[in-house]
Amino acid sequence: MVPYAILVLAVAVAFHKAPFLGFVDYDDPVAVLDPVLRGGFSWESIRFAFTEAPINLWHPLTYLTHILDFELYGLWAGGHHLGNVLIHLASVLLLFAWLRRHTGKNGLSLSVALLFAIHPLRVESVIWVTERKDVLSLFFYLLTVWFYSAWAKGEGPRRRRDYCLAIVAAVLGILSKPSLMTLPLVLLVVDLWPLERITWSDRRDGRLLWRRLVEKIPFAVLALVAAVVAWSTWSGNQFIGEPADLSLPLRAGFASLAYLSYLARTIWPMDLVPFRSYPLSLPGAALVGAFVVMSGITVLALRRLRKSPWIAAGWLWFFVTILPASGLITISDHFAPDRYTYLAHVGLIVVVVWGLANWGKSRGITPLAGWLLVGGVSVAFSILTIRQSLVWEGPESLWRHTLAAGGSNYVAHNQLGLYLLHHDRTEEGVAELEKAIAAKPGFPMPIANLALARAKQGDLVEAIRLLREAGPYLPRREGFRDQLMAMAVATGRRDLAAGLWNDILAEHPGDVAKRLAAAEFAYQGGDLEGAADHYRAALGIDPKHAAAALNLGALLIKGGTPGDAIPLLESSITHAPDDSSAADAHRTLAQARLLTHEWGAAIESYEKGLALAPDRDLLRNELAQLLLDCPEATLRNPQRALEIAEPLAKLAGPANPRYLRTLAKAHAAGGKKEEAVTLARRGLEAVAAISAKDPLEKPWTKEELDRLAREFTALAGETAN
Repeated sequence: MVPYAILVLAVAVAFHKAPFLGFVDYDDPVAVLDPVLRGGFSWESIRFAFTEAPINLWHPLTYLTHILDFELYGLWAGGHHLGNVLIHLASVLLLFAWLRRHTGKNGLSLSVALLFAIHPLRVESVIWVTERKDVLSLFFYLLTVWFYSAWAKGEGPRRRRDYCLAIVAAVLGILSKPSLMTLPLVLLVVDLWPLERITWSDRRDGRLLWRRLVEKIPFAVLALVAAVVAWSTWSGNQFIGEPADLSLPLRAGFASLAYLSYLARTIWPMDLVPFRSYPLSLPGAALVGAFVVMSGITVLALRRLRKSPWIAAGWLWFFVTILPASGLITISDHFAPDRYTYLAHVGLIVVVVWGLANWGKSRGITPLAGWLLVGGVSVAFSILTIRQSLVWEGPESLWRHTLAAGGSNYVAHNQLGLYLLHHDRTEEGVAELEKAIAAKPGFPMPIANLALARAKQGDLVEAIRLLREAGPYLPRREGFRDQLMAMAVATGRRDLAAGLWNDILAEHPGDVAKRLAAAEFAYQGGDLEGAADHYRAALGIDPKHAAAALNLGALLIKGGTPGDAIPLLESSITHAPDDSSAADAHRTLAQARLLTHEWGAAIESYEKGLALAPDRDLLRNELAQLLLDCPEATLRNPQRALEIAEPLAKLAGPANPRYLRTLAKAHAAGGKKEEAVTLARRGLEAVAAISAKDPLEKPWTKEELDRLAREFTALAGETAN
């Protein structure tokens, strides 16, 4: 139990600041702090976990653990950090137990687990809440390796159970993060060492090698699924742009450089930052040199397969697990992030620890010296890890550290600028955004953020110019544009907002939904002709669009040409997508028929609308009124009016005088005098209650209330007599 206690103590010391840290503004707001997740477990949050990928990465199990954290800790960031630390600790203990079980080397296994656990490169994966996917997927990765190893070395009926459990663990790992795409190759590496199911002498045994490959087929299928999921989600919009036009040789060179960078940071873990961009200014000779060095190291490691299989196995583990994110396939402008070492470092630290142990043994160095070295390195790592953890205390400390460590960094300048703007430090924020633009000209995010800053400073014209400069590849572009339009409207500059709508329509000339939204914007601003033009344009794109036809018809009625509206409204009914939409169109058509004095056709339209939507109270009220007050006496039908109006009693209550007026008139026309008087008096009380409010609530006007009061007075007087 002593080794386990040492590992628990080491992790507790190295990450003891975790419960006192906050969230950061880098992915946390999108990947963790989504309002759906913050609400805890619900059908909506579970649906979100399995169907959404807001940072272009599908990991439903990770989201479920975030939801659990919100159930347990709410918005206390320390609890979320603590969850990461505990999962990390579980992986560390599992790593030690697996190595000890299959190598028999207690001391070396403890050293590997210890150095892996507290290395400063762990901070980004363990402390950054968004990287829950890293710590969770590693746990299931190691659990898969554990059960696979138990199956490979076991006997009897338990073997089948262990193999099935390995597959289950692999599935859970994929649900945590698609990084398990490397699993089949790593299981082959594990067969080399420590399981030694493939040895140097087996290299020509084709049947054995074939059996070893066949064993991995279920894991290969899962890896393929993980790769497809990863690619399909990452192929969406990116928050950080890819370096442009990198040929395959350049990609190989940058990937090699990334590996060497990881080796350097393993030995000298200083100036660790969350973002580095590709060093595109490096000469080609440097990339060629990096490729040659990496190729040489790999060849040397494989040449040691016969005598020191742990070197080949450890190096291949390191090499294979980083490969998908090495830069050979570029998915963003992130160059060699620290977090990509989380899984890979297991193999590299095995090489270092076993290599130093064997070197010391060959030179007669006592084990005590080795323990002193491990102890000294552990103390140094712990101090550096604690310091690096404090960097993640909050957004400002994170980005100021990044700039201090790495110089000009467009992501750091942009994120720091946003933080300062959100904390009303506008001038400082604008300066940082300008530095971000200078650091990477043309990168759209800081340009768009600067546009919002200029808008808040009152310069909407410059803000709109900047947004246009940000270009069509700006992520969440519509959101930025919506904010500027809202600011323009709020400050009385609808002309500027209209210009932005023109931009949208020019970019999406065939988009009916955007035409309808532009029409609504024009209508809200009182530009009825402009709204009508947009509806006509929408119908030009889709002549059968029911909503466009309905809204254009309503505008024509409002403009005094109901006859022109009738064909449009009939078309809207014909192409209505559902009964509710058809009922709306029938009601509007009835209003057009009223204005053209087609009383019978109006009643028919109302009746059809009510049949489609019997719960539509406005339809019911208007039809009942028409049946009571129709100018053509032969079409009046008080009995039908009362039948239609009766359900309005439940809706009228004490507060809706419109419905009370209809009910009172219907009862009066039907000879129910007492009921009519009672309703008329209730109507007067309702009018008085509404009139007493200053200002009047919408949709009431003084003129309508006065008219209703006169009608209620007349109804009460007439029926009383």
